[in-house]
Amino acid sequence: RASGALAELASLRAHARGAWTLAATGDRVLTGAKDGTVCVAALGDASLVETRRVDVSEDDVKDVALSNDAFATASDDGAVAGWDLRTFSRAWRVERCHADGAQSARYRPGRDEHVLTAGRDAVVKLWDLRSLAAPLATFSGHHAAGARRRALMHPCWLDASTFAVGGEGTARLAVYDVASGRQTASLQIGSDCTALADVR
Repeated sequence: RASGALAELASLRAHARGAWTLAATGDRVLTGAKDGTVCVAALGDASLVETRRVDVSEDDVKDVALSNDAFATASDDGAVAGWDLRTFSRAWRVERCHADGAQSARYRPGRDEHVLTAGRDAVVKLWDLRSLAAPLATFSGHHAAGARRRALMHPCWLDASTFAVGGEGTARLAVYDVASGRQTASLQIGSDCTALADVR
């Protein structure tokens, strides 16, 4: 609008209970929610229409990430899974990816076979989808020893080799280098950072 005000173009009541996450690309929108499902919707010029619903977990779906013809989910049961958007079948799953619940799954830029996950166990893990027996790398040390609240929230890739992550009770943002496994920066931000977005 000329006035600069935002106007609603379309809406969809996708879940009976609250949604935790939304991912969009092109004409496709995915939401994950407290009902344990992912809603796949088609986005038109002024419409948003549900095209498919995928049962993911008996617990909350905390995150959903899109990559080409696939999407990944992170859920409160600690599992992270990948799904084929053409068949809506599960392609892979790590059962106990994170103790006490998985919070996030993010595809690595330019490397769809790599997924970065984070959870309530205060750990970030990098997985190779071709071999899921153990993570490629584990990143920890974001929280002080004995911290009461320890969840790490939605890491964001800054490029293909670096990511940033915030966490409960830390009031800071940490930057990690994937190749070395080291924390390269720690930025005090004054309050908890629970989500990051790449706006480039």
